[in-house]
Amino acid sequence: MPLILMNSMTQNKKERADQIQNSIRKIFLCEWDPIRIKDEPNAQDEYDGYIGGLYRILANEGTTDEIVDYLYKIETERMGFSVNREDLIPVANKLKRIDVKL
Repeated sequence: MPLILMNSMTQNKKERADQIQNSIRKIFLCEWDPIRIKDEPNAQDEYDGYIGGLYRILANEGTTDEIVDYLYKIETERMGFSVNREDLIPVANKLKRIDVKL
């Protein structure tokens, strides 16, 4: 395969990965946002550390319950919040709709 075509394919996958990451980030900030930072310009990357774990769940066709478990664990164990699991279901359903195919 010519180098130019390989570089183009690599670039397309990188752009697609960026789109997926941005889609997850947007839902984290606008729909989940447990620490209420969506309107803080300097904190828009605050939840980026959780994107990879969620991506793996989505890429493996994880269930809504698996996504809820992931978000619940972050909020309770890492952030120390008390959260109702039922409140996470709408967020999980929105996250499940993201097309994560590269």
